[in-house]
Order: sequence, then structure tokens, then C-alpha cells
Amino acid sequence: MVSLTDKQHQVLSYIQKTVTKTGSSPTIREIASHLRTTVRSAYQHVVALERKGAIKRRPGHRGIEFRSRGLPILGRIAAGTPILAEENLDGRLELKDITAGDDGKLFLLKVSGDSMIEKGVNPGDLVLIRHQPTVESGEIAAVLIGDEATLKIFRIKERKVYLEPANKKYKPIYLDKSKDVQILGKALMAIRFLEKGRAL
Repeated sequence: MVSLTDKQHQVLSYIQKTVTKTGSSPTIREIASHLRTTVRSAYQHVVALERKGAIKRRPGHRGIEFRSRGLPILGRIAAGTPILAEENLDGRLELKDITAGDDGKLFLLKVSGDSMIEKGVNPGDLVLIRHQPTVESGEIAAVLIGDEATLKIFRIKERKVYLEPANKKYKPIYLDKSKDVQILGKALMAIRFLEKGRAL
């Protein structure tokens, strides 16, 4: 695919984020509102993305589709103390052979921090997440606490709910009704590039 301008990357990121959250693409007017620009300018960016092979357009207000079937890399997640979750499209990755039947529910997050190293999840790894609102006790989950996302082992013990790190230097995070908590999904696997200098 031909290289994109910064504005085109912003448009592509916004389209991906909208598709992931709502299941459908944004309208040209919604793209314009997000970019704080005119509808004409937003339309021109969409046309340019189609010309460069990043998307294709079908009839209808929400007819934008991605040409790539790869999984979206949506940003970074903390494996340490929680950090602000970023919602930028960092790239895409083909995983056809291991995601059959789940493709629409899957996304990738890049790990920041070392609190899950005893489970084989290291800083810089990509973690494959299946979007689901609940997980079982003992499963590794991506969890949103307020505006902060973190990757931890979800635990329920003696009616207490907490997030357990896999690194002894970190303490569990106990959850209660006073905290705005949302389970983003279950972690299925970690992906790590072993070749020096290879990363997304």
C-alpha cells in the first residue's frame, strides 16, 4: 500500500475505531466532525485512501470497507501500573489460520510494562484479545479502569474481585463498586518478534 499522509492515517484510525466499536463505518460527515474539518475535505481524504488501496467504498452512507483482512492493532495496554489507553491504529496483522470464526471479535494490544512476565507476556509483545464482556476467574483479561487499561489475571476469591499480576514486585489491584470497571476481553495469546529490529 502507498504511504499515507498524517491526516489520512487519522482518518483510517478513526474509521477502524468506529468499526471496532459499532460494527459499521462512520459517515463522511462524522469523519469531518472528528477531524474538525469540512465535509468536502473529509470526502477527499476518503477518496485518497481508496485510491491508495487502504479502503474500498460501497453504496450507502456507511459503505467504507477495509481491503485488508488483518487484525487491528489498536494501541498499547499496561502490564504494570495502569496507563492511559491509546486508541490509535498502529497497524494490521494477518492471522487467518488461528482466528477462524472469531475474526470480527479480535484485536491486538501492544504491552507496556513487565507485570505479566511470569505468564510469558513481555514489554513490546502484541497480545491477541477476544472482545467479550466477562471472563472466568484465573483467565488473563484486558480491563479498563476509568480511562486506564491494564492486562492482568482476573480473580474472584471469597467474594472479592481483583486483578493479579504475574510478577512478584507488583501488588494485586482490588476492584469495588466505586471504580468504573469494564472488561475489554480475554487474552488468547502473546506474539513476540524474535528477529532483532523487527516490530510493529
